[in-house]
Amino acid sequence: HHKTPVASVTFGCDAQTLVSGAGDGMIHIWDLGGRSAPRSIQAFAKSKAVSCLCVSREGHLVAASGLTFQGVFDYLLVGNVPGNRHDQIGVWDLSTGTRREFWEAHQGPIAAITVTQDGAKVVTVSHDGSVGIWDITSGRMLGLFRGHSRGVTSLALEADDARAVSGSLDGTLRVWQLSQAGTGAGRVAHNDRVVGLGVFSDDHTAVSASRDGTIKLWNLATGKETACLTGDNQQISSIAMVPGQA
Repeated sequence: HHKTPVASVTFGCDAQTLVSGAGDGMIHIWDLGGRSAPRSIQAFAKSKAVSCLCVSREGHLVAASGLTFQGVFDYLLVGNVPGNRHDQIGVWDLSTGTRREFWEAHQGPIAAITVTQDGAKVVTVSHDGSVGIWDITSGRMLGLFRGHSRGVTSLALEADDARAVSGSLDGTLRVWQLSQAGTGAGRVAHNDRVVGLGVFSDDHTAVSASRDGTIKLWNLATGKETACLTGDNQQISSIAMVPGQA
């Protein structure tokens, strides 16, 4: 078990493996079928949390380092973390735990990470306000997009990886053409920070969740809101989509 609070979790592609990352830079790999004992990777320094995780179809485990929980609080509310700090991204073989690549990225805590369907690129968003694209085998930066006025908190890719959707502390959503440089098309979506995003399998509709207590659906072609779901005025902290159900 982890000795510090768990900061991130994801499933392997076979849904029989669970990967968790903690505030001390440690990653645990769990066999949900009980066929093997949990394995551990000291992914980052003990002063860095494993802020987000992703597993590619090729079985590569991709993880990003971030600040400790107290450090995130200081960064977002106090602003006393140096602006030239860099977080790190690592790639491991999920089956063996062997590290394949490691590089520095962004100038603020990395909030979300994913891998393109072809397994060739890593896409990240950061509290420094940027969206980054990286070569998974070399760590080379392929693109860096800016447009949000505050930190970027959430990320989703279309199924064909043509576009990425990002959400921010400023309540906006932006849609980026990953093959083109420039500022992504954006709009004010919520009255508070965006905490989660998803793209439906038809690549035409995105869903966003916010701390303002709303979940909204968006037409990606027009940028227009198509539905708004509200509960009992409680804050929303996360959202998940069930594969194959939309």
